[in-house]
Amino acid sequence: MATITLLKKGISLMVKILVVASIIILISSSFIVYNYYAYYYGDWDGDGIKNADEDKYGTNPRNPDTDGDGISDYDEIFKYNTNPIKADSDNDGIKDYDEIFIYNLDPNKPNPNVSYALSLGLKDYYKLFIPLDNDSIQDNNEKEFVSLVANNKEILIIPTYFNYLKEKVSDGIITNDELKRSTNFSHLVKGLYDIIISEADLNKNDPNLQISDPIKTIDYSSNLGLKLGFDEKLARDATIKAIGYYGIAVNDRKLPEHFEAITLLTKGTQIEKYGDNLVDFEPIVFKNVHYSDLREFPYNEIKVGDVVIGSYDKARDTWVIAELLKRRPELTDQPKKFEWINKMMQEVSFCIFDDLFGPKKYDEYYKPTDEVIWKDVILPFHDYMDNLPKNLQRDGLPITFHYWDSDLLDQEIKDKTNRTIALYYLSDLPSYFVKPGDYYINEYGVYIGRKITGLEAMKAFINYLPEEYNKIASLYPWGKVKYFAGVPPVSPFGVYYVWLDDRYHWGLRNTVSEFVGGWDESRYHSTVPPNYQWIENEALIDSYLTKEWNSWRLIKFIIGYNWASEDYLEPDKYKHGYPLAFRAFGIPAGVSKRGDFAPGISRNWTPDLTSTSTLEWAVCLPDHIAEKLKDKNKGIVLGYGNYFGLYSFKGGLLEDSYYFKGISQRIRDKVIILWMKD
Repeated sequence: MATITLLKKGISLMVKILVVASIIILISSSFIVYNYYAYYYGDWDGDGIKNADEDKYGTNPRNPDTDGDGISDYDEIFKYNTNPIKADSDNDGIKDYDEIFIYNLDPNKPNPNVSYALSLGLKDYYKLFIPLDNDSIQDNNEKEFVSLVANNKEILIIPTYFNYLKEKVSDGIITNDELKRSTNFSHLVKGLYDIIISEADLNKNDPNLQISDPIKTIDYSSNLGLKLGFDEKLARDATIKAIGYYGIAVNDRKLPEHFEAITLLTKGTQIEKYGDNLVDFEPIVFKNVHYSDLREFPYNEIKVGDVVIGSYDKARDTWVIAELLKRRPELTDQPKKFEWINKMMQEVSFCIFDDLFGPKKYDEYYKPTDEVIWKDVILPFHDYMDNLPKNLQRDGLPITFHYWDSDLLDQEIKDKTNRTIALYYLSDLPSYFVKPGDYYINEYGVYIGRKITGLEAMKAFINYLPEEYNKIASLYPWGKVKYFAGVPPVSPFGVYYVWLDDRYHWGLRNTVSEFVGGWDESRYHSTVPPNYQWIENEALIDSYLTKEWNSWRLIKFIIGYNWASEDYLEPDKYKHGYPLAFRAFGIPAGVSKRGDFAPGISRNWTPDLTSTSTLEWAVCLPDHIAEKLKDKNKGIVLGYGNYFGLYSFKGGLLEDSYYFKGISQRIRDKVIILWMKD
């Protein structure tokens, strides 16, 4: 029984176990079946793709964006046909999401040029490069082109430049020629951008020189450069400067565009070595000098600081230089004249348009487009100076200053500041003038010169240059002039020493003695000129100049001629006679301004020397002569431009006047102190 009972219990347990096992198996099978169906037909990540299909596509059923590119696996597979397990399906370096949603590109078609442009920071301009990716290949020219644009991306805001590049890529190819042209044009536009933005910033507070819309001006200038062909050829820096300033003149100064003029100007600026001179507007800066400003009151107040002399309006002056070339096109083929043309037109423009003591002092206001300034002043003056070298050579006269040949000029005066000052002086035109011999007697019985002012003064001065030249040239060197009534005609050389004797007896004893190396009153003081040849042999400075510098004899002849001439009374000899005669022979010496002999060497007014002028003539010396003079006399004071005259001798002036304090030189509307007594 016990056995049977145990057997029954065992069977019962086994049944129970089998039942439980069956239940477990049933449950497990159901679970497996359920999971199978749940996986196969389910979408665990909710991306719209069944889990089983995700296996097929290689995507993660638990991640709706397997490659993490921002696009769901479903959209990649069924909408965009992109690779759901690669963020960049076409391997062009741009993620699928960016190609689709940002750049509107085909994510399955490589865009190597767009990708390269984006890597270089050209996100705002990526569309420019889309045509280059038509073939999905980036060649060397295309890569260089994209790099070129990236290096010049700041100028892509210039419409002419952007449209130029757009046209170049429109056919999907960058040829060698297109790459070269694009490089050339980029160089031009970047240069124009730098120049015009700089000018706009420099003149932002000057209503007369402001550039109201720099981008518009750059765009105009860029288009002008394109019309001139500066994509086909590379523009020199001088040419870029010319086009930029000309663009400001037209777009902002409202001067007319004369395409022939700018064509000739850029033809000149493209010439190696000399082209830079045509548009050289670098100002002269005198650092930390004592000076007075004639534009301010009181005008004789001495200040200390920097004095800047240069073009008042580079854009306008560029326009007038171009206009001169249009009217005298042969100048473009004479590049050694470019330095002279630039400085002459700067100074003439200053005299006509800017000088407060010029025509505007007499309520005359002119524009560069006024035909009268060209007909009466600029062209006649240029033509006279242009023909002068040939006339001097024809007549066998000394050439003092090779203003028309920058190579020779550089040999004469190496320092650019001195050379520029001399050229400015040579180009200075008077705003008032008395014609030779044009005097009347006033109610007090005094002879008064009839004063011409403004542009008419400049016109008259220029018109008298050939007459003055012919009178003096016909006498030099052996001719004689009438000096005193009852005295036979004498050589102007002798009258030159009579002038020195006059200075000697009117308070400048020591100054004259220092100048000529001693003065024997008993031998020199006479209304009849002394034996000047003997004086020249004995003198120090004067004899050295006579022997070593051929032009000094012509200068002495001019001084003697004017001193003897009845064309001007003594004060007007300094104001009008000397400037007219010196200019007639191409000698930088200047003209009268506010009653003063502008570029002369001046001393201060002294009560014990009231019988002599505070100003005297001064001439420009070549470097080798100026250096020798300083060796001979350590106390000599030369002005800027190697300017030298009787008032260059501070030692003699100190002995002649207790009140003598300094020597100065006027340059335009500034008076710079050359030497000042402690």
